[in-house]
Amino acid sequence: MTADKLRPERQVAPVEESLNLGAVQIVDVVSGVVHELDNLGQRVHIVMERAPTVIADSAKLAEVATSLLRSALESAPAGGPIEVEVASRCLAQSHETAASDGEPQACKALVSVAIRDHGVDLEQPARTSTPNRKAGADFETALMDAQNIVRLHKGRLWVTTRHKHGRTLGFCLNSEQAA
Repeated sequence: MTADKLRPERQVAPVEESLNLGAVQIVDVVSGVVHELDNLGQRVHIVMERAPTVIADSAKLAEVATSLLRSALESAPAGGPIEVEVASRCLAQSHETAASDGEPQACKALVSVAIRDHGVDLEQPARTSTPNRKAGADFETALMDAQNIVRLHKGRLWVTTRHKHGRTLGFCLNSEQAA
């Protein structure tokens, strides 16, 4: 048997065919994910403002929020604070979309989610002396899956890092473009 036959093939169904679109309150989706991953409510601080309903797949958006929050929880020092913010505007520090005439324009997101890990000092060495390639690969795969889901919703995914301010993982959606 060859090595290729030993390794299970990853069956990837076209995500477009599996979207179950409906009216979604992103605040409900994100708060459910936070409750599931931080069931003691001691590590994650939630900041939510009233956000409009979007046409989306709530289960797929929950997958995105779960991937981003799980990554923040796993990479933060033990007990490090995590902040999750939901807003009715774009929360990215900077990203632009290309207009039809090719000129960049500001993101006009109606809903945005940002997950900030303020506890990570990016100049500190990793917590373990040997690199964990599996964890890095798992994060990359989860991030690519999240990016594909957000892209199908006509949104944007971003990751920013700032010295002494940690990392922010987030996404924004425009309900007029979703679906």
